[in-house]
Amino acid sequence: MENEIIYRRAAVRAAMQRAFYRHVMIYIVVNALLVAVNLLTDPNHLWFQWGMLGWGNRTVGARTQRLFVSLVRVASGADDPA
Repeated sequence: MENEIIYRRAAVRAAMQRAFYRHVMIYIVVNALLVAVNLLTDPNHLWFQWGMLGWGNRTVGARTQRLFVSLVRVASGADDPA
């Protein structure tokens, strides 16, 4: 029974990890397209960095928050460090 709980927690953590990396790949592809569109349509007025900054800050912020919550749970002796 305990091994099943550990396995499920590991599976959830692995799924969250895959989701994060999938999100990063989508971020890279979409922003590469935005850079190309911006440079091809109006290279004198650069606007692509605003989307990159906003989306990037949110992605890094979410990951940092998740790490902080994990560290707090481990420090407090919580059962699940995920």
